Amino acid sequence: MMKPLKSLFISYFYSILILPYSKLMENNLKVNNYLLLNTNNEFHSEVILQNEIMKP
Repeated sequence: MMKPLKSLFISYFYSILILPYSKLMENNLKVNNYLLLNTNNEFHSEVILQNEIMKP
């Protein structure tokens, strides 16, 4: 029960602290994908795939 809650908290924490800074970078999509992969592989794998498809 605690593991999903912990990973959700970590992703929330990263989205508040790190994602605003990564948006200032040129390669923000790569940074965001890296964070999502490290946060919760199973939960975010679909998001990563969508980002890869939507890249120009």
